[in-house]
Amino acid sequence: MEEFSNKTEENIYNLLKKLKIDYEEIVHDEVISSEDSFNIRKNAGWQDFTSAKNILFHAKGKFYLVVLNYDKVIKARIFKKEFGTKNIRFATKEELKEILNLSSGEVVSLGLENPSIPIYVDKDIFNFKFFAFTPANKRKSLKISTNDLLRIYENIRNPVTVFYIDSNGSLILEELKKEGE
Repeated sequence: MEEFSNKTEENIYNLLKKLKIDYEEIVHDEVISSEDSFNIRKNAGWQDFTSAKNILFHAKGKFYLVVLNYDKVIKARIFKKEFGTKNIRFATKEELKEILNLSSGEVVSLGLENPSIPIYVDKDIFNFKFFAFTPANKRKSLKISTNDLLRIYENIRNPVTVFYIDSNGSLILEELKKEGE
């Protein structure tokens, strides 16, 4: 029986199994940054993939998880209308632990124990054939197809919204339909 570093990691593997999603896995030295994760995956020979940067924001007493390509920078203020406030900040390490039961470098948008956290996913991620991510374990990387990533988002309890920034700098949102809706 496989040992998991936390409940979220176990949830991810169970979800992949339940949805019959094929994946590749590599085990590596502990990484913290999304850039380091990308480089490890690239050096392992993975191609036509993107890695994620997962950011937990706090706004007006709620938390929101934003998933971006690893090399993107996002300004929190772009979400001020969507989150209903201009006072948006990054979650603290303590809040990551309290809200997600994860530490920095383990945050992932799949398998979350808290189904009330809305997830906002950068549409650009789906321009790649594969999506690489940490399964809430800083010493592992998984790679799945972006089509399978979409299937996962359709089957998790968290609300998922795909977003992009248009040429005017405006946030454009597309709510993802859940399987069976």
